[in-house]
Amino acid sequence: MEKIMTIETIWNIIYYCAYKIDYKLHMALRKISPIRFILRIPAVNRLLLRRGGAVEMIDEAVSNTFKDPRSGMSTIFASIVMQGIPFILLFGLHDFYFLIFNNSQMPAFEIYIYPLFVYGIISGCINYFLLYRKDKYLKYFKKFDKQPRSWKVKWACISFGVILFPILLLIGSFIAMR
Repeated sequence: MEKIMTIETIWNIIYYCAYKIDYKLHMALRKISPIRFILRIPAVNRLLLRRGGAVEMIDEAVSNTFKDPRSGMSTIFASIVMQGIPFILLFGLHDFYFLIFNNSQMPAFEIYIYPLFVYGIISGCINYFLLYRKDKYLKYFKKFDKQPRSWKVKWACISFGVILFPILLLIGSFIAMR
């Protein structure tokens, strides 16, 4: 029987999976990067060597720029995803609320603008208390790195669904409002 997980643990798992997906996507796409091909040109490679550098050093620096869990590019992408999940979910529910209780009429522009600030604040608070406060996510990342591959695959699929659901809800709310 599996231990009961808290919302904080599940939210950190989703964050971890978004981080890993972005990092692995970067690693896959860097193989076809035009910059990498330019650096492989013999003249460019000789110039780098004369200046005390090497293509491998540049590759490693770029990889570290994405991999760093504290401030890497993959972490920034995962943070944007995590900020977007509650925000988009709330906005989609907001649209459905007006669809049901406003006799299917398009509400005024102001009714959309003010709640955006509130939804942004709610999203920021959720993520601050569940992820960023006292760098909780770093402790969870270390814990999740030790998990078996089957666990990571299972949670990557669940995380993909959790990330996709608010987007589909928002799209559905826009379609229903027409």
